[in-house]
Parts: sequence; C-alpha cells; structure tokens
Amino acid sequence: MVALCGGLFIVSAANSEGTDLRPGRYTDLAALVQDEADEYDGLRERVSDLTDQVANLSASMSDRDVNRYQRRIEELKDPAGLVPRTGAGITVTLSDAPEDVINSTTGDINPLLVHQQDIQAVVNALWKGGATAVIIEGQRVVSTTGIRCEGNAVQLQGVPYPQPYVIEAVGAGDYSGIGVA
Repeated sequence: MVALCGGLFIVSAANSEGTDLRPGRYTDLAALVQDEADEYDGLRERVSDLTDQVANLSASMSDRDVNRYQRRIEELKDPAGLVPRTGAGITVTLSDAPEDVINSTTGDINPLLVHQQDIQAVVNALWKGGATAVIIEGQRVVSTTGIRCEGNAVQLQGVPYPQPYVIEAVGAGDYSGIGVA
C-alpha cells in the first residue's frame, strides 16, 4: 500500500511539472472580470471593424438588390439604436442600500436591493417622459434589449453588470416630473 501511494505521488509530481494540480478557480476575481471585459471590448471593436468593411464593400457595389438592402438598412438604423441622439438629458443612478443598513435588517432585504424591475421601471418612466434614447451602463436600449437579474448583478444583452446602475436618457422631454423612488 505504501509503495502504491508512493508511486501515485511520483506520477502526480511528474505530470504536474511543478504546478498546482488543483489551483483555486477564482483566486483574483477582479482580474478575471477585467480580462473578460477586455476580451468583450476587443470583440466589439472587431465587430465594428468588420461592419465598416462590409459597408465599404457594399458601397462599392452597384447592384439593384444591394441598393434595396442598403435603403432598408438605413431605414432600420434608428429603431436599432444606431442613430446618435442629442438633447436635454438626465442621469439616474440606482444602487443597493448601504451595507450597514442591509446587515442591520432582520426582515426581507429585497426592498433594499436593486432588481431588474426597478431598472425597467426607471427606463419606462424615461420613455414616458419623452426620452428619445436611453443608455444603461453604456449600452443603448432598443426593443430587443434584455434586462434580467443574474445573482447579485443585472445582465444586459448577456453581459453582467454590478451595481450601481447608471441610466442615461436624452431627448426633448420634460424630465422634471419624473419621480424615482
């Protein structure tokens, strides 16, 4: 038994090549999140570059079908949130209650936390107030934008964001009557 254990120990040491066989999966969560955010930004930049290439190649074509599709694309840019908007603006920041308040609460803490329905209520109030464009955490809100809770973060278009949540709106609306509880 001792010889078998010794043999397994030697095989393990040889295979690991001096590294930890079972390293902690998330030893530095902040670095992991930053790496993922950097990768995401790189992918978004690549999508932008490829989109520009497609636009340049399409513009050089003079085909009836291509021209029809280009006109359709131009029509859909605004509903897709690709047309920049300007005007009077407002910024709303939502965050959970302070940690000491949450820790001292003996009952249900859900009213002290920001949930997806809270963000959706603010966004809906901004639309109703006359906003022509709304941005949450730097992402433009369009008809297909998904907002959902994912643990203690909110996910927008599949990307998790921790609180505080910054919601920005611009437009010709009067935001003075918007009340956010």
